[in-house]
This record gives sequence, C-alpha cells and structure tokens, in this order.
Amino acid sequence: MSDKVKGVVQKITKNKAYSVLLDDNVFYGAGFDEPNFKEGYTIEFEISYNGKYKNINQETLKIVSSTPAKTATTGKSKSGGTSNRDDYWTSKAEQDVKTQREIRLQASRNAAIAFTELLLANSLVSLGTKKAAQVGIVEDTVNHYTRKFYLETVDINSGEDAEPVAAETTTKGDYE
Repeated sequence: MSDKVKGVVQKITKNKAYSVLLDDNVFYGAGFDEPNFKEGYTIEFEISYNGKYKNINQETLKIVSSTPAKTATTGKSKSGGTSNRDDYWTSKAEQDVKTQREIRLQASRNAAIAFTELLLANSLVSLGTKKAAQVGIVEDTVNHYTRKFYLETVDINSGEDAEPVAAETTTKGDYE
C-alpha cells in the first residue's frame, strides 16, 4: 500500500539519514543521500512504509516547483520573519511574568511555612484547646504570612522605594 503525498518542504534534517518535514507537519525519511531538492520546493512522491515510519519512495519523487512557495498554513519564512520573532518574544515575556509570579508565590509559601513552624516551636501562636480548630489556625497563619511575604516581594520588585510592609502582630488571643 502506498499513498501519494504532495507538499512544500519546510525543513530538511540529517541525523544518520535525511528527514524531510512537509507543510503537513509530518516528517518523511529521505534516505542516506542528500536530497536533490531544497527547503521551499514543492515535491510529490509516494510513501513507502517501513514499520511505523513513512519514507519517500525515491523512484516516484517529482519536484513540482523549485520556486520557494509561500504557505498559507504556516505563514512563516525560513528566517522566521520579524513579526514571528516579535510574537515569540512577546509571548515569552508574558510567560516569564507568569513563571515569576508562580516562583514568588512558591517562595512566599515556603517562607511562611518555615516562619509558622518557628512561631509554633516558640509558642508564639496559640493553637487553642479545640483540636478541630488547630488545623484552621495553622492554615490561617500560613496564608497570612504567605500573603504578607508575597506582597513584600511585589513591592520590592515594583521598582519603587517602598518601605517594607509592617508586620501585623499576632497575639495568643487572636485565635481563641
């Protein structure tokens, strides 16, 4: 069984053998000899299957057009183009902001947990006598200090000369 394929060559790679990526986003094996076509060419061939791999049947290979084609599906030139580069960097910057927020939140949470452990070890936070309320008290304390530490790092990173956020004091009577 062989299928016929026609497409624009997007990429030619060489590992041990050559592979060709067409505009259908599928790689096809091209053998060990350098192909006689280049990126941007339109080619047509029948697929020969080798297990799960799709290979170009060299006997049926035809170069339909050697003029670099502009593909409507990808809209990308080989160099990537300025708009694609700009889109990439804009997207990367947005992702970096999200990543930094996550890192800041994780660090604030870890610091809050460590600080709460210190407070509990030194009996600076009263857990009260009711066992059912103790978990809630610890969670509230961790959440309070997570928010406090997070906001302090946001103030520092805002570029302003902000004074550190004053700590709200927790007394033993707050949770009883």
